[in-house]
Amino acid sequence: KSYGSRKNSLLNGNFSFWERGATTDVADTTTADFYLADRWKRTANGMTTLQVTRKEFNLTQAEVPDFPQYYIEVKGTDSSTLASNDFCALEQRVEDYRTYANKNVSISFWAKGSVSGDCFLGLSRFSDASEEFFKVSPFTVSTEWKKYIFNTTIPAITFGATNIENSYVALAFHTAVKNGFRANDSVTADGVNIDYNYAGTLSLAQVQFEEGSRATP
Repeated sequence: KSYGSRKNSLLNGNFSFWERGATTDVADTTTADFYLADRWKRTANGMTTLQVTRKEFNLTQAEVPDFPQYYIEVKGTDSSTLASNDFCALEQRVEDYRTYANKNVSISFWAKGSVSGDCFLGLSRFSDASEEFFKVSPFTVSTEWKKYIFNTTIPAITFGATNIENSYVALAFHTAVKNGFRANDSVTADGVNIDYNYAGTLSLAQVQFEEGSRATP
C-alpha cells in the first residue's frame, strides 16, 4: 500500500485536530469505546477508572520538539487484579490489513507519566476473517518527557478478507492489559507473568508509525 509522500501512516499523530470533546481539559470516564482526537480511539474492558483529556503545551516549552500545540492524557486502570480479558488502550487504525505486512516498521513517540510505571505497546490486524495481535514492547515512563523508538516486523498475512475496506492494522498504547491477552506475553527474569496496570496518567505526543527499520524525524 502506498501513502505517497506521507511517511507517517497515522493521521493526526500530533493530536492537532479535536472535533470530538475539543474543550481543553474535558475528561471522559465512559466505559464504552470512546473517540476523541480525530482518528484516535480509546477502547477498554474491566477498568474501574477511565479518563481521556486534551492538554495544551506551554508555548515556551522546549522538551518536545517541533512546537506541538496539544498532547493527550489517558488513564485506564483497574483497582483490583486484572481479569483475563481486561485492558485499556489508545489506538489508531490504519486502513487495509495488508499495510506493512512482512515489513519492518518503526514506531516513535514522546511520552511521560504522572507517576513512574510500565505500559505496553502493541499492534493488531483485523479483517472480516480474523483478528490477531502482536507485541511491540513494554515501555517505562517517568514524570519527564522522553522520546521512545521501537522497531519491529509485522508478520506476513495468514488469513483472507472479503471486505478490504473494513480491514485495518492498529497501533495501540495500553495502560492496562492482562498477561496472555492482546499479545502481552511479558515475564519476569524468573518466569512470572507480568500484567500491565499502570496507576498513573499516560501523556503522549508526536506519534509516528512508518515503514523501515529507522525512525525518521
